[in-house]
Amino acid sequence: MKKFILFAIFAVAAVSTMVSCGKDEVDVSLNDTTVGVRTYQVNDRQGSAVAGATVTANNGATTTTDANGVATLSLPTSGNFIITISKDGYAAITANYPGSVTLPKMGGKLAGIATYTDQNGNLDVVPSGTTLAVVLDGNYVKKNYTTTVGANGKYEFPLPENCDGYFVSPVTISSDKYAISSIYFYSNSVGTADAPGTSRSVSLTYIAPPAEPFAIVAFPGTVTATGSVIIKFSSAADDISSYVNNAYNTSTGNISVTSVWSADKKTLTLTPTGGSWGTAEDRFYISGSAYDKDGVSGVNLRYPDGGSTKYITIK
Repeated sequence: MKKFILFAIFAVAAVSTMVSCGKDEVDVSLNDTTVGVRTYQVNDRQGSAVAGATVTANNGATTTTDANGVATLSLPTSGNFIITISKDGYAAITANYPGSVTLPKMGGKLAGIATYTDQNGNLDVVPSGTTLAVVLDGNYVKKNYTTTVGANGKYEFPLPENCDGYFVSPVTISSDKYAISSIYFYSNSVGTADAPGTSRSVSLTYIAPPAEPFAIVAFPGTVTATGSVIIKFSSAADDISSYVNNAYNTSTGNISVTSVWSADKKTLTLTPTGGSWGTAEDRFYISGSAYDKDGVSGVNLRYPDGGSTKYITIK
């Protein structure tokens, strides 16, 4: 009987499970064979025991590590629990399973110069006051860190030692959006308090805003016999590639049309060259097309809404 008890104690003490970067929930039924007891060996990245670390479950159960970095936590025999391990001067982590866990010290630093290339191809340092953000990989409780760029494009993040992660992209500079060309950083760029990492330069490139769809936003349904047909567009048109052939009156046939573009090329004014569109109650449509400033996207003036022929009725 004594041999059996000693064997059981040895089996529990030998449990050594690495901290996972996956889910943070702990299923008690899958772990210790000792009912309701979980044991943690807490070390720093250098392998030294961390005494006085707080080990807390999300049901309120809590304990601290002893001089050897060991903590025993009593929990119900079933249910899922999130275990948090923390201490001042260290980065709090979640521990998925009991056994050996690593509690990283704070003292790492991610620093370097941030530059950007604007929409005209000009290269410069990122203006001071610009916000940069990173997210840490792994089982850290705090994963998101932000900092502001200082003079001459210099930035610095105080981080846990030897952590990995990535920059949050895009970055806003003067209301424009910029993408970070290489977002990931690794432990060699962060280092430790005693061995700082290498400088990590950040390069940002301009993200052109999505082009505004070229479309007709105003088209009349009626007009007087001698009035103007005014068509408005969502963005500037190319008045060279755009054209109006004529109008077609369903009662009298073709009507010669004079067209004039506004200075901003967003409004097209059409008038009947002969002075009249026709008589009251006649209907006509415009024959022609308008294209955006790049001469690529176009709309057919006969079918301005993309459906059937758009008729204009003479009042």
